[in-house]
Amino acid sequence: DDWSEWTTESKKQYTNLLEGNYTFKVRSRNAVNDLGIETVFRFKIIPPWYRGWLAYVVYVLALALFIWFIVKLSVYRLKLANLKLEGIIKLRTKEIREKNEQLLDALTDIKDSINYAKRLQEAILPKQSEIDSVFPENFVFFAPRDIVSGDFYWLSERKNNKLFVVADCTGHGVPGAFVSMLGNDLLNHIVNDETINNPALILTLLNQGVQNAFRSTDVKTNSNDGMDISIISINEKLILKYSGANRPLFIVRKNELIELKPDKTAIGGRTSFEFKFEEQSFQLHKNDLIYMFSDGYTDQFGGKKGK
Repeated sequence: DDWSEWTTESKKQYTNLLEGNYTFKVRSRNAVNDLGIETVFRFKIIPPWYRGWLAYVVYVLALALFIWFIVKLSVYRLKLANLKLEGIIKLRTKEIREKNEQLLDALTDIKDSINYAKRLQEAILPKQSEIDSVFPENFVFFAPRDIVSGDFYWLSERKNNKLFVVADCTGHGVPGAFVSMLGNDLLNHIVNDETINNPALILTLLNQGVQNAFRSTDVKTNSNDGMDISIISINEKLILKYSGANRPLFIVRKNELIELKPDKTAIGGRTSFEFKFEEQSFQLHKNDLIYMFSDGYTDQFGGKKGK
């Protein structure tokens, strides 16, 4: 675009010229500074192959091919990951299925054992025919929350005294059932073997028996297990004797509700070994209704506050 300085060189070199059309002009002068005729030379520099339109087409195609390859590679890796994940899922599913089968077998065994325990527990409960023979007019509502029950009832007739017990043992299900069988065995020993008919004394001895059964020299293994219980004795003169550990006795006489309140302590647990239970006497009349129950019926959750 601009003239160069005068030089005696008869040649000119240009480098790094971009592609395009160029015009080269040259002129000369003599010793007296007379200018010669200007000479013009026009030429064209074509772009190198890597900047040609064909190269750009190749570049675009190569880029598209590269992107396609990356996508294909990603899809392939994803498929491999999916296959690996499917294999892991199949393996885990198989393991879970096997564990479920094992758990189902174990559950079946446990249920069979508990159902057998239920038959054993039912065997120690008084038969309805036995209750009918002692108390001709009666009903028993017995609905364990679990298969086996922590509640039990007990019956005996000794020396013209009709004894009936309703007990609520610590816990539900299997633990409660174990305590109920212990209570049943102790009652049989106290009343039938020791021939004791006094309700208060029966509860006192039952408290001691439960504490002896659960007592341990190791403080960490000492148990607070026990039971709430009510026991009545009725003789031929319709004199009812009652003693209770946290379980009251209700008598309905001509639509009037009469409550005999228990001692506010349980059998076993934290009750003193020397504790003496109190006994109450009540003269029954014909058509009196006597209700004995565990807390399973009265302490249902419900109401506006869910209590």
